[in-house]
Amino acid sequence: MYNQIARVFPRRTNATPNDSLAFIGEPDLLTPKYFDEVHISIAFTYDMPYAEKFAKVWSERTNKVLIGGPGTGAKGEAFIAGKYLKFGYTITSRGCPNKCLSGDTLVNTIDGNIPIVELVGKEIKVLTRNTEGKPVFANAINIRKIGKNDKLIRIHFDDKSHLDCTPDHLLRKFKNGNQFINPREYNVRTDELKKGDSIIAIINHRVKRIEYLSDMQDTYCLEVPGYDWFFANNIFVHNCWFCNVHDREGNIRELPIVEGWNVLDDNLLACSDTHIKAVFDMLANVKKKYHKPIEFTGGFEAAKLHYWQIEYLEKLKPKQIFFAYDHDEDFHCLYYHAGKILRDSSLSKNSLRCYVLCGYDRDTFDKAEKRMRQTIAAGFIPMAMLYRDDKGIYNKDWSKFQKEWTRPAIMRAKGLI
Repeated sequence: MYNQIARVFPRRTNATPNDSLAFIGEPDLLTPKYFDEVHISIAFTYDMPYAEKFAKVWSERTNKVLIGGPGTGAKGEAFIAGKYLKFGYTITSRGCPNKCLSGDTLVNTIDGNIPIVELVGKEIKVLTRNTEGKPVFANAINIRKIGKNDKLIRIHFDDKSHLDCTPDHLLRKFKNGNQFINPREYNVRTDELKKGDSIIAIINHRVKRIEYLSDMQDTYCLEVPGYDWFFANNIFVHNCWFCNVHDREGNIRELPIVEGWNVLDDNLLACSDTHIKAVFDMLANVKKKYHKPIEFTGGFEAAKLHYWQIEYLEKLKPKQIFFAYDHDEDFHCLYYHAGKILRDSSLSKNSLRCYVLCGYDRDTFDKAEKRMRQTIAAGFIPMAMLYRDDKGIYNKDWSKFQKEWTRPAIMRAKGLI
């Protein structure tokens, strides 16, 4: 009997371990006949059929087969270097703080105003706006509880209504125009609102006052694919329509810091300043020890970038830092916040990358190309990410587009960057 654990992956990627106990797919004639355990690791939900198939085949070589990984929806455990990711990759935190609404929030639906807690598990048309700002009804899906015992903020409005949500939740703020300036809209976190701010609503509201609630409550969310916003308590509120990090991992959890030079955290900049500084210090030591270029391929949240972090990043001189542009509303933070900070830094412009989602429902080539060009204008090199559903299905018409907007060499040849 071997005191060994085989790890099995559906395909090889740059992050797949390459030791003798890491296998791709089914065993072959050279694979040892017995293992103490076999762990099948999948990163995506659509790989579950492969995992189930592999489990049957590998069960002939062990008495214990386990299926795990982000693709199962299971909460991640403590990170162990080299176990499920190649040595050099590291994860120092898991989870995401971005949550949503209290359960008694009334969602404006086609059937009237209904508390979001009563809509869990259902699909229904909800009120939103189209690209021209006109009200329309669109399908809401994946209505679910997303947080437990969360701290909430209450925004009181001038019409005596209110909205209870997490402090990071996004609303749409606007400023009226005049003969010289057009009206403007932009995203604002609820904890950044000020008295007198004008907020988009069925009948636009002004903020009267803000309070933090003492009692902790469960929070709920839904998705409106292709729109990303919906009306709740008559207020225009945002949803994170494709990301399941908070569903899977819960709120941000800081892990013991393990050596590595490629950081894959879900939302590193959501961690405490102390943890972020400790990660930067680890990377500085690793760079000297292993002479490896530093990379942040997990993705930074543009809204959480601060000037003090740039001082550390300039010393690290990373090979790549990835941000994300998943929907139109991300552009404001990408350009006017993170982009501005980074454009003033000494970091190599070739190191600034941005994942740009494309090919989802209601997306078009013109809209997607506009986002790619906006990304370049903000100071980042785009990395087109083709949307897939839970079954791994994607629109193959988008494959050529993705290729052209993924490779910097192609973009340079066209004079785009």
